[in-house]
Order: sequence, then structure tokens, then C-alpha cells
Amino acid sequence: MNKLREFCFYAPLVVLIFSILFSLILFIPITMLAEYFPRWLRPNMGGWTFVVILVTNTVLSFLSLTVALNVFRFVRSNRLSSFLSFFWAVVAGYAMVLMNPKHPDFGFNLLIPLGFLIPQIYSYYIFRKRLDSGYFDVGEIE
Repeated sequence: MNKLREFCFYAPLVVLIFSILFSLILFIPITMLAEYFPRWLRPNMGGWTFVVILVTNTVLSFLSLTVALNVFRFVRSNRLSSFLSFFWAVVAGYAMVLMNPKHPDFGFNLLIPLGFLIPQIYSYYIFRKRLDSGYFDVGEIE
């Protein structure tokens, strides 16, 4: 159970660090190659592009603290609940973006969470793999 708790409490911090790193990596092609992107995918923010990417991915990382809910059996045993504890903020964000497809930054808004999604998907994959393999010693006491 201690391994599960450690994973659930430290995974969002690791995702935060990697989302900042991936935000930096994502920023480079968006700014350097923006003229080659289709018009609907280009950012219209000028110098604010990096700030928007970094702040959004940092906020998503903090909102992923709900991963800690997986210490409860009823959350981790239900795949949908477990998935939503990792990705609820991104699902809600994409829903809001998709509800307004005529926004000038529609395509760019679809790209912004990639810096967060890459490490979070990996974290979720590792979590499910370890949970299914019995790596986390989750006793019957819970």
C-alpha cells in the first residue's frame, strides 16, 4: 500500500516537471515553424505563446493531483474513475475547446495540452501496468 500511496502522491509532481520540459520542447516548433502550419493551427498571440503553453500545462499538472484518489479501492478498481482521476481536466478543457470551433485559436488550443498529456499518459500507463501486475501491495484491509 505504501508503494501505491507514494506513486499517487509523487506522480503529479513528476508530471509537472516533465510537462514544463515538454512545454519548452513544444514551444520551439510552434514558434519556429508557425508559418508552415495551416492557418487554423497557428497561434495568434505573438510573444504570449510560451506563457500560455507553460501556464496551461502547469495548471493541468496541479489539477492532476486528483490522481491521489486512486489510493481508494473504489476509484482504482473502476477503470473509468481511475482514468478520469488522471485526465478529467484535459477532458473538460478539450470539451470547452471543441464547443467553440470558430475561435481564431481553435487548432492551437488543441495543441496546448500536449506538453501535459505526454507525461500524464505515460504515468497512467505505468500506474495501470503496476496495478495489474500486483506491484502495488493493496491488501484486503481497505
